Amino acid sequence: MESYYLEITRIGLYLYIALLVLAAIFDIWKYIIPNVLSVALIGLFVVVAAASPFPINWWSHLGAAAAFFAVGIALYAFKILGAGDIKLITSVSLFAGFEQLPVLILGGERDPVGGTKGLERLASAYRDTGHRDLTLKKYDGGRHEMLNETNRDEVTSDVLNWVSSRL
Repeated sequence: MESYYLEITRIGLYLYIALLVLAAIFDIWKYIIPNVLSVALIGLFVVVAAASPFPINWWSHLGAAAAFFAVGIALYAFKILGAGDIKLITSVSLFAGFEQLPVLILGGERDPVGGTKGLERLASAYRDTGHRDLTLKKYDGGRHEMLNETNRDEVTSDVLNWVSSRL
C-alpha cells in the first residue's frame, strides 16, 4: 500500500510542478492563467489525498483554500491580483492546509480583549490543531491595536522581519 502511495505522490509531484510551470509560462506569455490549470491542480490534490494511507484533515485543506480565496477576492477588488492568480493560489493552498501555514500572533499585554492570557490561549489553540510554525510576540504596555500604538515602528519592523524570514 505504501509503495503504491509513494508512486502516486511521485507522479503527483511531477504533475504539480508541470502545472505550475505551465501557469507561469501562460502568465508571462499571455498575462492569463487558464482555468483548466487551476482545476487540474484541484483534481490532482483530490487524487493524491484520497490515495494517502495517512488520515487527511480535509477541513484544514478546504479551509486554507477558502481563506486564500477570500483574501484573494479582497486583493482583486483593490486591483492588486488578477482573477487567474487568485484561482491558482487557491488551488495551490489546498496542498498546504492550515497546519503548514506560518502563524504570527502579536498583541499587547494590556489588551482589554484578552491580554497576555488571551494571546497564550490563542497560541495554545493553534498548537493543538497541529500548527508547527507559530510565533507569539507580546509587547509590554501594548493594547489592542498594535499597529496604532506608540511603538508601531517596532511592531511593523517585527512583522516585516517575520514575513521576510518565511519567504
